[in-house]
Amino acid sequence: MQDLHLWRAMQLSAEMVEFVYDSKYRVIIPCRRYSPIPEVLDVVPLGDHSRAGDDFPLLTELMYRIGRRRATENHDNKLTLRMVS
Repeated sequence: MQDLHLWRAMQLSAEMVEFVYDSKYRVIIPCRRYSPIPEVLDVVPLGDHSRAGDDFPLLTELMYRIGRRRATENHDNKLTLRMVS
């Protein structure tokens, strides 16, 4: 499943979800008793995929903001990690 969806789990616990997406980005989602707190999620480029070498830094920043906003908007359904697994 991880290869199919391009993500590799690094940490899954009641307090934190951390995974690497497409070997390019580390995604960190703090949780409270298995419930994600999307307002504080973080996406960090790995290695050569840093923003310094980005040909379109404004587009990249826009995509990060849209991703964070979508995660916050979709939080209304109260999905927990236990429901996913």
